[in-house]
Amino acid sequence: MTADSVLSSLVEVAVGLAGFAGIITAIRQRNVATWSPTDRVLLQALFGASAAAIALAIAPGILQEANFPPSRIWRTGSAMLLVWFAVIPVIRERQMRMHGLSALSSTTGLFTFLWVVAVALLQIFNLVRPAPWPYLVGVAGLLATGFIFFFQLMFKAETEYSIPKDEEGRRGVDD
Repeated sequence: MTADSVLSSLVEVAVGLAGFAGIITAIRQRNVATWSPTDRVLLQALFGASAAAIALAIAPGILQEANFPPSRIWRTGSAMLLVWFAVIPVIRERQMRMHGLSALSSTTGLFTFLWVVAVALLQIFNLVRPAPWPYLVGVAGLLATGFIFFFQLMFKAETEYSIPKDEEGRRGVDD
């Protein structure tokens, strides 16, 4: 299986993942505006992971058409993935904390964080020794985080993400 065929398959999976988000909104009885802050952030993350995976799976083909050498294609792709995995989790956690919640307070959130760190380290490796497979694993890892968001939306209660309250009933929001 070539990198092109894997990237094509990843695009198809990403489109399917975005479709799952549509299914979620259709299954739920209430309007998205009435969803909990946690659910809205998770839905945004699900759409974001899908859109990013589509863009990042298409990017190598665009770079190839621009006559980039293969090593530069994979380095550029890994750099884009590294930026994504460095910036977006911080933004999502900040969004959650604005509502007195934390993704890192759950087991799933901690697992997702460790997964993101592992994929980011793989992309750093790919900057030094470029090859297609670390980039492909990175895009697949992005889709895996999207599926984690999907399952969280479907099966997790908001309380799993709640930051414990202090004795005065306040949540630990320092921002």
